[in-house]
Amino acid sequence: MVHVLIFLLSHYVRSLVNGFLLQLRSFNRAIFSAVKWTFDAYTGSTIPKGIQDLFRCVASASPVCSYVYPSDSVHSTIRSLCDTGTKSDAKLLKSLQRKAPIFFNILTELMGSCFPEEFKGLLLFLCDKSMVPFAGACVVSTSDRVSSTSLCSFPNLPELRLRGRFAQDKDGVKADSCRKFYRGHPRLMPGIFTIYCSHGICYGYQVMESQESPNVPFTIFRTRFPVAPKLVIYDNACGLHAYCLNRDPLYFQKTSFMVDRFHWKNHTGCSLGYDIKKYLHLKDVNTEINEQQNAATKRLKNQLSYMNTRHFLMHCNFFFWYQNIKKKAKMD
Repeated sequence: MVHVLIFLLSHYVRSLVNGFLLQLRSFNRAIFSAVKWTFDAYTGSTIPKGIQDLFRCVASASPVCSYVYPSDSVHSTIRSLCDTGTKSDAKLLKSLQRKAPIFFNILTELMGSCFPEEFKGLLLFLCDKSMVPFAGACVVSTSDRVSSTSLCSFPNLPELRLRGRFAQDKDGVKADSCRKFYRGHPRLMPGIFTIYCSHGICYGYQVMESQESPNVPFTIFRTRFPVAPKLVIYDNACGLHAYCLNRDPLYFQKTSFMVDRFHWKNHTGCSLGYDIKKYLHLKDVNTEINEQQNAATKRLKNQLSYMNTRHFLMHCNFFFWYQNIKKKAKMD
């Protein structure tokens, strides 16, 4: 059904549409009403891109909270989109553009002053669904007695708590989720995982003992950050978001996950809520910082590959310290 919806958004075929709507009506009345209005309103013409984007998000396997920010204020804004005169409310539009640009784009494309009444059920449904990962979730408390033996360096981010063990740690990756594949080396470690701020300052690094997975950034955030960051930009943000929601959703409830601009083209089936280009207030953020710095880090590969542990850590510490000094000098 998902693939049929995406096809019909671009290729209107009356017989297929009627058959699809009959199935959709029994599947979900809220989605049915919005889709039916769309096909009726734009018969013989192109469906606006904003509406297409919304239905692509609904059809994706991504969590709804990836494009409907899970907060009461955002939900209140979205629920009011069917109220007359919504388009003239500047404060509402600003909030919508920052937290739910998919809906903002639809509102700017529609001829009327608000969403059609047929979308009201869908809007309510999506707001409810965006809270599902957090409903009934408990605050996860772990011991603050840390004694890490992992190879890493985070000078200003000491370990505050243990990672904890979660039931989902035993589950494999879902078939319909994005994955990163690496051939790896039979004798050498996969590499190091670095974290940067938006200015290009390296917070630290973690030596990966196995191929890169969402567990690496999850563990760093969970053990070293007093509170979860408000924004995470990562080439596998969709996978990391799902990983976090399946383990400690309340800790990451206020975190927005975005895919950097360079890698977004590879995410063909993900929610458009992960596309940082949709968020105009983030247009000046350099999302390729990590990739740019990795180019410099790769020059160390030959020297680091066969060093002992002590020399490896000393070499990396000095390198990232020097890179940070150069970056701060340019900022001053």
